[in-house]
Parts: sequence; structure tokens; C-alpha cells
Amino acid sequence: MSEPFTTPCPFHAEMTAVDTCQRCGSFICVQCKQSNPLYCPKCADRRVAFLFDRENLHLLDLLSAAWNNAFKPFWLELSVGALMMMMIPTIVSYVFQIPVFITSMTSGNLENMVSGSLPMASMMGATFFFSALAYLVQLLLQYVFQRGLLEMANTAWNGQRPAFGVLFNFKAGLKAAVAGFLVAIPGLVLMLLGGLIAFGTTAFHLFSQRAPELPFMGFPIAVLGLTVCAIVAVYLWLMPLVLILPVFAAEPNIGITDAFRLCMERGHGRRLQIFLMLLVCFAITFVGLCACCIGLIPAAAFVFTYQMGFWKALSTPGISSDMPGLSTAR
Repeated sequence: MSEPFTTPCPFHAEMTAVDTCQRCGSFICVQCKQSNPLYCPKCADRRVAFLFDRENLHLLDLLSAAWNNAFKPFWLELSVGALMMMMIPTIVSYVFQIPVFITSMTSGNLENMVSGSLPMASMMGATFFFSALAYLVQLLLQYVFQRGLLEMANTAWNGQRPAFGVLFNFKAGLKAAVAGFLVAIPGLVLMLLGGLIAFGTTAFHLFSQRAPELPFMGFPIAVLGLTVCAIVAVYLWLMPLVLILPVFAAEPNIGITDAFRLCMERGHGRRLQIFLMLLVCFAITFVGLCACCIGLIPAAAFVFTYQMGFWKALSTPGISSDMPGLSTAR
């Protein structure tokens, strides 16, 4: 049981401190908490409100606010969270691949001992199984920790010190991971379809050179062009779903179906802004990657902070807008 505070409040000398400010750690008393339950009077006056909404969403202004209001005060916590997001799934993936390393090291001795009764196909099958399992676990944990880092960024936007415990909220993280896998499926299908059509077009071209009586190449080229246009159109339509993880970060208890619906509703009419936001995130990540790769850690933390601010702006109705959706996350 923690000891009671005996230090006087620095803002009200006659009062005894009962808590600490969640921003700077200064002692606060009951009178301070009556004005603001989380912050000392100095931080409460200094804290900048979230000034963005659906009608007032300027990407560069949001970028500046993400740096000054959310990332800069808590850069250390967010960077450590980004480091954990990168390191823990990778380490767990290597642990799952230990059987592969053991099998590869002992396969020669085993074949000599049992006179070849251990088929090469069995070793290749075991290697493929454990490698695939390691990759799946790593990808699953990546989604879990990404959602947790976004929740830390959401806490930072609210002016509170992020807690690392949200990184290990596996209940919300697993739902976000399932949703992330479902979002990836249409893209993989479209890429596979485009690849098959490109392969078929190339094969048709090679075959038509051997058989000049076949129709002109204009038809397969037109089919390939229409396929590319269809793939781009579907990608543009599904673009709001790239914000699926911020949904689970803002509302950990939301269901997967409701999260999909909320993404499409909030992203309606904002596809160009989402695309430009992704370009900004790519530029930030590239700059961090160029800084001897070490800069990738704070760059990733800042990117997630920026993405969370973007979602908060989309989730905040303007003065004259009627925003559809389940709730308003500020």
C-alpha cells in the first residue's frame, strides 16, 4: 500500500498534495483536481486542445500539431513503444524457427544413423511448416503491437502519459489482427488476378508471334488495361480500410463488422486525403530509414501519432456536419 502524500501543493500552499500531474509529475491537491482531475493548473492552461475536425483537416497543420502537442511531450514513451513493436514480434518469430535450425543442423547425422529413413521431403515439409508458422505469429503480433502503439498515441493526443500496458491488450489486438488480415485479402486477390492476366497477355503475345493467323494484340492489351483500371478503382474504394487499426485503438471494444462499417463511413469522401496522408507517412518513414536505420524507431512512433490524429479528426464532426458512425472519439 502506497504512503499518503505529505508534501504541500506547490499551487496552493495551504493544501496537502493528494496526487500528481499526469503531464509533468508535479504534486496537485484537491483544489487543483476540482479544476482539472488530471493536470496541474500550469499544464491545464498550457495544454492545447484538439482543434481539428472533418471540416478543418489540413494535413500539414495536423502534422505540426502531432509533433508539438502529442509526440514531443511523450517522444520517449512512444519511441520505446515503437521499439517494442519492432523487436518483440521478431524475437518471437526466431523462437518459433528454432526447430528449423535444429533440424537443419542435425539432418545429416540423422540420415547417417537411420540409413536415409528420414526423407528429404519430410525435412522440407517441417521447415516450411515452422517457417510459415513463425511468419504468421510475427505478423499477428505486429498487428497487436501496432494497435497498442496507436492507443498510446491516442493517449498522448489526450495529453496523458502513455502506458506500455496497452501494447499487451491481446483481446483488442487479436480482433485488430483478424480485421487486418481480412483487409489484406482483397488486395492479395487483386494482385494475383493482375499477375495472372499479365502472364496470360505475355503468353498470348509470344504464341501469336508463332501463329500469325491469331488476332491482333490489341485485344489482350485492352483486357490488361481494363484489369489494371478495375484494380485501381477497387483499391481506391477500399482505401478507408487502411485506417482499421486506429479504429480499434480509439475503441478497443468495437466489433470487427462495426469497425469495417465505421472505416467506410468516416472515410467517405476523404480518399484523396487518406492517400496524401499515406504519402506523408511514407516520406517520414523514408527519412527515418536514411538516418542509419536508428531513426526508424522515432519515425515509426511519429507516423503512428500522425495517423491517430488523422483518425481523431475524421471522427470529430464539424460545426455544420452530421457525421455518421457509432461514436465520436476525441
